[in-house]
Amino acid sequence: MSRRDAAALLGCIATLSAVIVAIRLAFPSHPDYMGHFSAGAGATMAFLVTVVAFTQWTPHLVAGLLLLCVGMGVGTEATIFRLAAFDRMDFALQSAGAALAAMVLLTMGTPLRNALAFLAGMGFLFLGFILVFGVAGA
Repeated sequence: MSRRDAAALLGCIATLSAVIVAIRLAFPSHPDYMGHFSAGAGATMAFLVTVVAFTQWTPHLVAGLLLLCVGMGVGTEATIFRLAAFDRMDFALQSAGAALAAMVLLTMGTPLRNALAFLAGMGFLFLGFILVFGVAGA
């Protein structure tokens, strides 16, 4: 992997991590908010990297897939993860995470970076589940 590819991927991961910390500082009474952001970012990053690996990608494709991911976020928030009423803040944070994660694809480079971005996405998704269900359920 080139230094440019590594710097772009690390920059994305650092940005997502910094936003998670900022969410914690801004909303200390809602630790699950970090989880919604992280899960939206992680699921989107993993999904987009997987699709782009098998297609000829363009910025328009990334934007369309991002909208699909946001739509799937609506579906999961309204059905699978509906623990109470539809929570607009949860949806907004997972959508913001999805949008930031999609930016990694706008500078996609090598297949190795794609694989590392997929693994990073799965890590953020896993972290999101822990933060939402582990912290919120505690």
